[in-house]
Amino acid sequence: MDSRILIFITTTLAVVAAAIIGVAVGTGEYLFPMLAVLAILAVLLIAKPEISVFFTVCLFASHLNAPGLPGQFGLYEIAAMSALLAMVIVVVFKRKIPLNFGIAHWLLFGFCLILFLVGFYRGFGLRFLGSSLWGGYAYIKIFLAAALVLAIPLVNMPATLWRWAILAMGLLSFIPLGADFLSLAGVRLGYINLFVQASGVFSSDFTAELGESVDRITSAGTTAQALLLTLLALVPSRKIFEPRSLWVSIALILILLLSFISGFRLMTASIILVTFIVILLQRALTLNRIVVGTIGCLVALGLVYQVADALPPSMQRAISWLPGVQISQSASIDASATVSWRLELWQEATKSIHDYLWVGRGLAFDGDTVLRSISFGTSSIDWALVIGAFHNGYLSLIILTGLPGLIIGIALIIAVVWRHWRFDTRPWNNPQLLMAHQAFLAMTTSWLIIFLTIYGDIGPVFPMYFFYWAVMEALYKADERESAIGAHSDSPLRRDDYSNLE
Repeated sequence: MDSRILIFITTTLAVVAAAIIGVAVGTGEYLFPMLAVLAILAVLLIAKPEISVFFTVCLFASHLNAPGLPGQFGLYEIAAMSALLAMVIVVVFKRKIPLNFGIAHWLLFGFCLILFLVGFYRGFGLRFLGSSLWGGYAYIKIFLAAALVLAIPLVNMPATLWRWAILAMGLLSFIPLGADFLSLAGVRLGYINLFVQASGVFSSDFTAELGESVDRITSAGTTAQALLLTLLALVPSRKIFEPRSLWVSIALILILLLSFISGFRLMTASIILVTFIVILLQRALTLNRIVVGTIGCLVALGLVYQVADALPPSMQRAISWLPGVQISQSASIDASATVSWRLELWQEATKSIHDYLWVGRGLAFDGDTVLRSISFGTSSIDWALVIGAFHNGYLSLIILTGLPGLIIGIALIIAVVWRHWRFDTRPWNNPQLLMAHQAFLAMTTSWLIIFLTIYGDIGPVFPMYFFYWAVMEALYKADERESAIGAHSDSPLRRDDYSNLE
């Protein structure tokens, strides 16, 4: 067909469709416009399925929302669902599933089956389906993230797009932080939540008697983690020690300061741990760098100790774990009270283990009990027990999923890290993909350590953990396709060779 005829037909159809959609919107009929948008998206997914993966990665840390989306669903969840649809399209057209299944995948299937059976027995808590329980979106987010472990590597995207997707993920992570600062400035949280799932500013009541509050900004910590992940995925860790790349060290310091602003000691510790793991993975430690790094850390610590008592309360709380540091009484009390609170919470939580040893309690909870606890000022420990926020990985697994869930869940998160540490030792064709894989592997390893030692709740941790796993699988698969860079070369990439990534 003559291209001019094709252009004429396409333009005519577009004009007619635009007129029909305009009339429909003007008369208040939104069904046809919605169907038209869905049809366009379906065509895009068929033509370019990798678009869904690109936006899923971009939006992961954005917390962007849109008016009308149900519950805790945001644009990231919508993008993730489009990635699942793209996976179905790819499987239908290619008629095969070219994935490298391992023991971690079978453990994932087993864990999801246990979680589904527990939810089926105890109730899923999906209120839009008529349930009297709350918390059903926790199930959806875990199952959706688990499905991404299959979808993202299968659909995937070219190696050149991964760099831009990860960069966009880091930049968009500023959005929830900005939303929380707007909340601090007096903008109503209800208006903000129309477009951003803002967490708000959390103030504990441990220092109420002193008349002071120590605010904690969760989004500052999550933004710091996303920025660190982006920095380490795009820049070799050796540049931290190079004077000519001073901007890398400055960026790392700013990320660390952002974790201080969050007020969470765990965020600061994770920033340090992830950076150290990446340096080990990239074999960037030399005697000179150890000396330079040690001197730099000592100077930074000295500055922190000098100005500690002049920092904002949230920053003082974040550094309260440093021995002998001089901080305000309110920050010190708030930090120590949190430890006591967790110990008391764990003591109370262990009393219910025998009730849910074989069949877990599930992720759903009684919303009326939560409302009554707020109305009558019930202690925060009772509130945490009701919603299942145990702040302990072992208690969260055994109480919410039972002993089978504990065993398979722990085995699963360990198997993921073991699988990708082995992948990291294999020859890679694309140094940029390898570097990104090492950054995500370091973040996943740090969260494994944190979950098994300091903090862990299934609801917030497992969806994030599965997303990191999905990205690592996709990066490894994308590298396998990079035959032009060195897949058939006699000289595969050395583990410490990042010289071409200037």
